[in-house]
Amino acid sequence: TVSTCYLEEASRACKKSGGTTINNGMFCAFSSHDNRKIFVVIGPTCWNGSCYGSSGNGNGGEERTMAEICEQQFGGQSIANKWCILPSKEYSIIGPAAYGNETYPRELKHTCDTLDGTVIASLWCVVPKKEITVIGPVCWGEECYGKELKRVCDEMEGYDVAGVFCILEEVGISVIGPMCWGDACYTEATSDICTKLHGKSIGDRFCVLKGTYSTIGPTCYGHTCYTGATQSACSHLGGNNINDHFCIVKGNYATVGPVCWSGTCYTGATHLKCDEVGGITVGNHFCVLKEGRYSVIGPTCWEDTCYTGATRRDCSRKVKGGINFADKFCAVKMMDDSSSSSSSDVSLGGVAAAMVFSTALGVAIY
Repeated sequence: TVSTCYLEEASRACKKSGGTTINNGMFCAFSSHDNRKIFVVIGPTCWNGSCYGSSGNGNGGEERTMAEICEQQFGGQSIANKWCILPSKEYSIIGPAAYGNETYPRELKHTCDTLDGTVIASLWCVVPKKEITVIGPVCWGEECYGKELKRVCDEMEGYDVAGVFCILEEVGISVIGPMCWGDACYTEATSDICTKLHGKSIGDRFCVLKGTYSTIGPTCYGHTCYTGATQSACSHLGGNNINDHFCIVKGNYATVGPVCWSGTCYTGATHLKCDEVGGITVGNHFCVLKEGRYSVIGPTCWEDTCYTGATRRDCSRKVKGGINFADKFCAVKMMDDSSSSSSSDVSLGGVAAAMVFSTALGVAIY
């Protein structure tokens, strides 16, 4: 397990790419409204305790490091051979091609080659100048819904990757799900909403929709779900309520929260800030930001320390349009071009955490 900070490298790469550092490089925010300055982030290139720093993509199949591919082939900025900041939104990212204890490097390479892409760090694929949507992993717990995924993928003329992912050469598609919390999956409500919105259901836990939709939820923290507040907020937004745990809303919405850390929730601060910026609170633990697209950085904590002073200073003063929540989250408003792919929303954070979470690329990496 890697537990190392790369602040000097991260700060250099962030500034060189035109980003704004938070806490001297532990987090990096890109908040430009200029399409030419939207970046795409890969990383950390790790899965289940293993970090993948090389790929067999050189001439003759020799291995090249992730940093070499990032910087020499794509002109990007590499951080510790585990992150890559790509210099253009023209790149689409597929990956990590993994779920649970399984990884799918061969299946990914086959699809990546078909799309004229480049495999990077074994489990990721960079595709230049093509608009890509990734469906998946369509799994919950130990079960994956491969047959239903294949049906939908074939209907949409996509590329099936190991029965776990489907790669589409188009954008303007939203994938919601899994609509589950704890041991419960809300299959009946998910199926009903998917039918109502003319979507394609996968296992009654996922739904593929044409257009831009946002998922709010699960609106829970610990053992508590804020069902009444979720129902009220969803109704106010004109959304589609799924068992008072989720709300599916047409348009670009971002959810900050739960605004909590180490068992403490900052309900008063969340409520005040959410009201101040015109958001909608859910149980005073979440804030739904209504206008435009936001990328949420946070919690700005690592191990036992939260960098509250740096977050308060840098989010409010250095990050253009930054909204500070309880000195632990920073919501950054992106450009208002709703037609753009979600992969253009970039916040790079937790470069201290070389393998803590691997999330949807280009959204937020804590």
